[in-house]
Amino acid sequence: MRIALKVDVDTLRGTVEGVPNLVRVLKHHGVNATFLFSLGPDHTGRALRRIFRRGFLKKVMRTSVGANYGLKTLCYGTLLPGPDIGRKAAPIMREVRDAGFDVGIHCYDHIRWQDHVATKGEEWTRHEMTIAAERFIEIFGVSSHTHGAAGWQMNEHAFCLEEELKFAYCSDTRGTHPFLPLVAGKPLACPQLPTTLPTLDELIGVDGITEENVVG
Repeated sequence: MRIALKVDVDTLRGTVEGVPNLVRVLKHHGVNATFLFSLGPDHTGRALRRIFRRGFLKKVMRTSVGANYGLKTLCYGTLLPGPDIGRKAAPIMREVRDAGFDVGIHCYDHIRWQDHVATKGEEWTRHEMTIAAERFIEIFGVSSHTHGAAGWQMNEHAFCLEEELKFAYCSDTRGTHPFLPLVAGKPLACPQLPTTLPTLDELIGVDGITEENVVG
């Protein structure tokens, strides 16, 4: 079995602390991966508004949210202003590329995209994707060739814009196999490579799986 690894980087702390460590581990084992970066403000604290959504509290109880994110990160966008990830962590992002890993766009504002894109129109969606694409160019000097939506949340305008932005492929969805999205009954040119397996945080706390043995 061949597995492609995708790393969605959501926060400033994840970019600054988690990514370099993960790069070292992957390089040590000769494993490649695609890193998709959040490029704008870190508003992680606003995710606490999801507390009444089905499954949110269950996930919080299974995983060490405070330890994984840190108190400071959980205050970003609420008690503390959200730091600009792309401004503060651009050198680290470039180091990932220079280490030989594939890099692409996760989003501009993770919380804003995940919580709102499903109900937004073309103008809002174009703005969010454009500022993310422009920030990627600012950081890497070239256009991104891929995009992986925050929280696997999309709308039909986003799929169409991916074709317009000439992405080579995208990974915005969950599913079982690659496919071409259909919008208004017409297939788009940009293929989707969906997430086919659970994420690590979805496995922790299930059937005896812990943070210590989840990758064992």
